[in-house]
Amino acid sequence: MNFNRSHIWHCTGAIATATVVTGTFVMMSAPSTQAQDNLTTQPRIQISPQALSEIREAPFSELFDIGDSEAFAVKDQDYNAAQPAIGFFSLWGDVPSREALGVAVKYCFEDTSLARANAELVEMKLMDGETELVTIDQVTVSRAAYLNEVQPPRQSNVHTSFYYDPWYDPFYYSPFRLGVTVAPPVYTPGVNCSAGAALFDLTPVQDEIAALPEQTLNVRLLFSNGATEYWRLGGGTVSELKQLPTIAAMQ
Repeated sequence: MNFNRSHIWHCTGAIATATVVTGTFVMMSAPSTQAQDNLTTQPRIQISPQALSEIREAPFSELFDIGDSEAFAVKDQDYNAAQPAIGFFSLWGDVPSREALGVAVKYCFEDTSLARANAELVEMKLMDGETELVTIDQVTVSRAAYLNEVQPPRQSNVHTSFYYDPWYDPFYYSPFRLGVTVAPPVYTPGVNCSAGAALFDLTPVQDEIAALPEQTLNVRLLFSNGATEYWRLGGGTVSELKQLPTIAAMQ
């Protein structure tokens, strides 16, 4: 969960990044139709390359500052070890001067029905086992799930390997005749995922976040088509969330 893979976070930053160069969280992606109305009342702000670099280079599960301490953030990832691009990636941010507290989520899940349904992430629950601790459902901006190619299909080339076979055909050939074995081509199917992003306002649940136990939590994600996904939020991340200035002031 806390494995530092810069290329994974580079992907996360390109699709769903929240930061605060001027104190407003912004999704770095085209908003869904459902979110267009929300955006008309919000300033459109471009994230500076320096801020994106600070986010991508920051360690996971550690509090870091952005823009000379204008904002503070913690990032986390839970992913499939065999396919690191498949997983749940989150960036939790706080801008005390603007009273802005939010989390940007980027996901890439194997359930491709999410993309076929153009489903949007509408709710995130943090849980201790089966006990619900926090329900995060104030969506600021979201991008509907779309089909994303994680790995293209591949087919290996036919290859040969040489060997000495003393039992090849001792009657007609030398027992040390050079033989050849041909391996048939191997087809590896491609890997696709339902990818998308969402930005949630954490202001309504800051009391619950301040009270979270400092341990790894289960995360239940609910989509607009009723589908659910279960992932985890690392214990180190949870501990650092409680150090965000706005959250720390409540303890």
